[in-house]
Amino acid sequence: MNDEKKHERFKDLTNTETDNFKIIDRAYSKNQRVYWNCICKHCGNYIELQSNQIERYSSCGCKQNRSTKERMAEISDPESLKTNRPTAKSTTGVRGVYYNKRKKRYVAYINVDKKSKYLGSSIDLKEAADIRRKAEIEYGYKQKQ
Repeated sequence: MNDEKKHERFKDLTNTETDNFKIIDRAYSKNQRVYWNCICKHCGNYIELQSNQIERYSSCGCKQNRSTKERMAEISDPESLKTNRPTAKSTTGVRGVYYNKRKKRYVAYINVDKKSKYLGSSIDLKEAADIRRKAEIEYGYKQKQ
């Protein structure tokens, strides 16, 4: 087949736009796939995409990187970690209080300066939760509204 007929088999997307990309021109064909030179509308980066990727992708990767960087900044801030909401995997329903099966006691911990600090243990969950709450006040954790 000559080059003209090969070009006819593919939809020409040159100078078209989608929600996320501006297609500049055709880059090349490989293994019956057409690659296009595109510009990301979010950041302006140049990127080569296949025809089917243009509709599926929401960005060149800049949106994901930005959210990851924001999330890393948020979790690396020690003040943002000072919360008393229980974690998703908490079995006791109290943040920093865990049941130790071997000792058959509830154990209270708190994180101070990125280090876990042992607060004490108790047979009673309420008593261990009180130990944790007193430590939260002492170390300046956010209180429930």
